[in-house]
Amino acid sequence: MLTVKIGPFHPSLETALAADVKALAREHPFGRFAVVVPSRHLLDRVQEILACDAQQALLGLDVFTFHGLALRLFQEALEAGDLALEEWGGAPPEPVSDPDLLSFAIERILEKVAEPNRVLGHPAEFPGIARALCATLRDLREAQVDPARAIEAVGEGVFEGEDEEKLVALFRLAGAYDGLLGELGAIDPSGLARVAAGRAPASAYLRSLHRVLYYGFYDLTQQQLDFFAAVAKAFPTTCYFPCRPGHPAWSFAEAFYNRHLRGLAGPVENLAPDDGVLALGASAEHLFKTGGIEPGKAAGHGGAGRAKTGTPSPPLEIWSAAGARDEVWAVAKEIVGLLDAGMPPDGIAVVARSLAPYLEEVERTFRAHAIPWWSPAGLPLLRSPVARAVELLLEVDGGFGRAPVVELLASPYLAREAWLSEGAEPRPDLWDLVTRRCGIRGGLAEWVRLLARRAGAPLRVIGDRDASEDEAGDVTVPAEQIDLLRRGVDALARALGTIPERGTWADMADAARAAVGRLLRLPADASEAERAAWGAIGGIWDRLKTRDRLGVTAERKPFLDAVREALREATLPPSPVPHAGVAVLDAMAARGRPCRVLFLIGLNEKLFPRVVREDPFLRDGARRRLAGTLGHKMAEKLAGYEEEQLLLTLLLGSVRDRVVCTYQRSDEEGKVQVPSLYLREIRQAVFGIPFPDSERPHTLERAIPRRLLDRMACVPADRLLPAERSLALGLRGGDVGAFAEATGGPARLVQRAVASVAILESFQGATEHDGKIPARGAEGRSARPLSPTALEIYARCPFQFFASRRLKLAPLDRPEAEGEMDVAEIGSLCHGILEAFYREGAAAFSGPGSRTPIGPGEPALVRFRAIAEAAFDRFDRNTPVGYPVAWEALRRSLLATLEAFVAWDLARMKEDGFRPGLVEEEGRGEIPVPGGAGVVACHGFMDRVDVAEAGDALRYRVVDYKTGKPFRGSIRTAALRGEKLQLPVYLLIARDALARAFAGRPLLPDAACYYYVAGADETGEPEVVSIQGNFWEENGEAMGETLRRLVGGVAAGYFLIRPGNHCRTCDYAAVCRKGHYPTARRSREDPGWALYRPEGRRSG
Repeated sequence: MLTVKIGPFHPSLETALAADVKALAREHPFGRFAVVVPSRHLLDRVQEILACDAQQALLGLDVFTFHGLALRLFQEALEAGDLALEEWGGAPPEPVSDPDLLSFAIERILEKVAEPNRVLGHPAEFPGIARALCATLRDLREAQVDPARAIEAVGEGVFEGEDEEKLVALFRLAGAYDGLLGELGAIDPSGLARVAAGRAPASAYLRSLHRVLYYGFYDLTQQQLDFFAAVAKAFPTTCYFPCRPGHPAWSFAEAFYNRHLRGLAGPVENLAPDDGVLALGASAEHLFKTGGIEPGKAAGHGGAGRAKTGTPSPPLEIWSAAGARDEVWAVAKEIVGLLDAGMPPDGIAVVARSLAPYLEEVERTFRAHAIPWWSPAGLPLLRSPVARAVELLLEVDGGFGRAPVVELLASPYLAREAWLSEGAEPRPDLWDLVTRRCGIRGGLAEWVRLLARRAGAPLRVIGDRDASEDEAGDVTVPAEQIDLLRRGVDALARALGTIPERGTWADMADAARAAVGRLLRLPADASEAERAAWGAIGGIWDRLKTRDRLGVTAERKPFLDAVREALREATLPPSPVPHAGVAVLDAMAARGRPCRVLFLIGLNEKLFPRVVREDPFLRDGARRRLAGTLGHKMAEKLAGYEEEQLLLTLLLGSVRDRVVCTYQRSDEEGKVQVPSLYLREIRQAVFGIPFPDSERPHTLERAIPRRLLDRMACVPADRLLPAERSLALGLRGGDVGAFAEATGGPARLVQRAVASVAILESFQGATEHDGKIPARGAEGRSARPLSPTALEIYARCPFQFFASRRLKLAPLDRPEAEGEMDVAEIGSLCHGILEAFYREGAAAFSGPGSRTPIGPGEPALVRFRAIAEAAFDRFDRNTPVGYPVAWEALRRSLLATLEAFVAWDLARMKEDGFRPGLVEEEGRGEIPVPGGAGVVACHGFMDRVDVAEAGDALRYRVVDYKTGKPFRGSIRTAALRGEKLQLPVYLLIARDALARAFAGRPLLPDAACYYYVAGADETGEPEVVSIQGNFWEENGEAMGETLRRLVGGVAAGYFLIRPGNHCRTCDYAAVCRKGHYPTARRSREDPGWALYRPEGRRSG
């Protein structure tokens, strides 16, 4: 006989369950009975109801989930010998519930069976297909669909209009899956329910119970329903069914009751809801009803608990925040206030439809606020640095990439004892610099080759500064550190080499576990979290071993891929048991659990309600045919929206005092987010209007400010963390030092930080925080000669000059991110070859009458080829060149281009009488400033200075090689703007270098030229951009003024940002505050740029 009691969870069903259990205990003091619930979360709640709320002490009470009771009857059947074992090959089957193993079984079937493979897809082509098919096959098995009968139904036209080929393939796959489980001697949860349903009428255990109480389910699969029906028909049973008949929000549950339970039920008792104890009172009755409550009746709320505590807050509040972080921050502040007011923490619940977007932020924020909390959900395993170290080890095995190797070698969990010299100090920071300087991209062979070249000698990893610049910032790595790096890489290779190429899953798992144990270990004082993560990693090895049941050999790469996937999907162990803390739950876990205050977070579209999609393999149309024509209970996926409404109703109907609904109006980056339509339903039910109304303050939302200072102003000061309170106090002009000292903080540091923030956020004019360095020491800066390249950088952006030339900052190379060789490296290689070739000619040309051995004929080109090949060989030995085929092609291309250029250059020199006089020579000079205001000292290294006889004098031409794109504008205009200064400055300072080399000879400037070597045509003639030798005679005053302004800005310490098109390729964007509006405005409005900007230069 089945008795059904219908009503909402809280308080109706809970009160009825407690009263019935108490009555049963009185009636049968030594009797046995059982409570069966649909989930582990509800099982915990039932135990709370009976042990805590009702204070029942019942030794004869068993509490099961559906799966737990099925497993009990399955074991009973095995012990009694009543189980027909033919289906499993005559041996007792072993229960299997690991979805990973079941998905792996489906992958093996798809690899072997031709038709499902062809129609449904191959795992190699669609990596996630096995997991998706596992869910579909589970639905078919839970609905007790016979694959053979379903295939017949396809032939009979039952599924007309559906993708019949796909359905046949799916049903055949289901048959193969059933057969595989039988071959393996395995029984999955749906098979357990089927066996338990058959066993129930004869179960000795069920006969020993005076009554079976089913509590809290509102939907069942076909096999669960059959199991329930078998128990209810054979034994005294009471079902506590959550539903409010006739209410649209409960339509999902009511439809199940009418179709599947009404025919089984005997006496039915409709429990009267007691809305007076709920925070929203009778308002919940109007959820999802057309029209909702009338505005004039919106004040009628319940909340007896709130009246007792005297809490003045309204029963419903709606908050909006800018991103999940601010959303959780605001909730944490409110919880702190509730706890301070005496609210017990276990009376508070924080619920989201899914905790995935929130759990890490909740953990971080609640820990900072010392809020006690628990959750049945676990944080991602990879959040633990222990698991990250294992993941890095797998990444290293995948190709010895530079970044994962360096990060792993720096891990605190790496066991370095085996390869670290006694007394040697590991320096992972220096190892990182070595790998960048060596250009290591990846591959064990490249590591061995490039590190071997650097063995035995220290390595300078940061250099290439102008000769006259300070060398601060240069770093030299000792040879012993390079040796330690080499030995560390070798240790990784040896340990990973112990994992075989193939073997059983157990052998592969044991080998991988041993390799990880050899390389990684926990410290002696490891925390509980570290030990929990290490245990979870051990569980992964154990689970992978179970794949041997499928009788397949594991290959090395698929095995390691399986480990990576398991790491990504694994979670850290959750709280072992609910304790007296704030409950952080997802909506499914929160069903049937009451609380005093509910924070319902994440009420945004696509979060709550979740996005419901049809099953791509078994669409709702086919599911309707299976249910309507073949008689299987097969749920339609799109009916999930009705369950979403029911979930919201259950949550709001479980709160006694206060409900706070929050949503994100934007994400952390300011992108607008769409609030959930359920907010409109909630407002309509509670306030009688779907949107906020300014004339009704109680309907208005609370917007959590995005700006930190404004956000902190919205909460009482006693809820702020010490760091927050210090910042707020300082920004409002308070004595932050005294507060920091009183709270044990670093007073001076806090004072300085707060003062700096106040300056950064002001609009009062540029300061040293913006790059306006005080004049102290300026004399030394102004006296130092500056190169034309440095002045060009300053003219482009003073801050870029400051970062590169004064702070000596340099972007770290990322060799692994470079698909081809660096353009700068290629340019240096070309310059080096040309320098070596022309230096030989310059050495022979030391005065009149001497002759250079370089001529335009074949011997010169033969010599050039020898020099070039030797340079290429040195470059290949000392620099990573990438793929050998690509490097060889580039080498040939560069040699042909340079050889053609040299042939053209030699022919031109023979024609105009010039010869190389100086090669890669430094020149210095002083440029007079207009109006007799002094001189500007400049210096630079010139690629080449050619000379030609002119009687007693020497004519000279400055040559500068370029490998980039040719400059298309006016070189004169660009020079006066400070954009192209090399040619004018080189033309001037070449006189100084020539005067030293050719003492006593009059010098006549002829020209200064850019030779764009990379742009040479097939004859070798490059594009030439030049200025004439009389450039300074015509433009001396204007150029002097340009240089005076630039050098004056450097001397004055003026290094403000100057945004422009150059920002798109700037190496210093990461340390530039051009995106910070107050800084950008101060820099833009500062008058200094007018003083130091060259005439005619554009402001941006």
